[in-house]
Amino acid sequence: MVNPILGGSHDLTQRLNQIEANIRALSTQQILLNASTGQGGGQPGISTDINGLHAFDSTGTETVTISGQDGSITIRGTLNLPNGSINNDALVNPVKPGSAGLSDPGHAYTTTSTVYAQQSIAVPTGFTQALVFLGVSGGAWNNTAAYDYLYVAGDINGSAGGSTPQGAAGSSYGSASAFAIRTLTGLSGGVITVGCRVWTGAAGWAANGANIANTNAIVQFLR
Repeated sequence: MVNPILGGSHDLTQRLNQIEANIRALSTQQILLNASTGQGGGQPGISTDINGLHAFDSTGTETVTISGQDGSITIRGTLNLPNGSINNDALVNPVKPGSAGLSDPGHAYTTTSTVYAQQSIAVPTGFTQALVFLGVSGGAWNNTAAYDYLYVAGDINGSAGGSTPQGAAGSSYGSASAFAIRTLTGLSGGVITVGCRVWTGAAGWAANGANIANTNAIVQFLR
């Protein structure tokens, strides 16, 4: 007798085959492709679709998107991270150092402010700001018979910082040091020049092997 519920053996076999096919299809189906926890009604929620994962606040406004297309993450709000959780390399080097130093000996110095020991520091690609700290020093032999002054100042991109004078009697040596600091913005490639300005007060001092101008600069580049 044929069971009125199950039908004949052929019908039962077809039903079992169909059930097996359905189970197989479910096992390979992307069940989270269009999933949702529900949102609205004062409750936040999460949903997924072919474009990625989406998080919503209690008003139904999307606050976080993780793109399934390009892997980007968009956060519409404040991102709070523990200190030290992102290292410098992960931020593609937001700060990059630079430096320059040179000793330039033997020059004659005149009453005209002139740059010696000049150096150029290249601005790295992608950096638009720089904090420049420059220390300079200069010394020379006063070959004249009169008391005079030697002046030294730092120079950054053609702009001089404050000068330091040092007096020297005739036929004696005088030296001085000075500092200059600049915050440069709007950079786009090119170089930053640094140097040591040296000049005398009343008369020129002749070239001498003991005469020297020194430049030492540190730069921190910022994006």
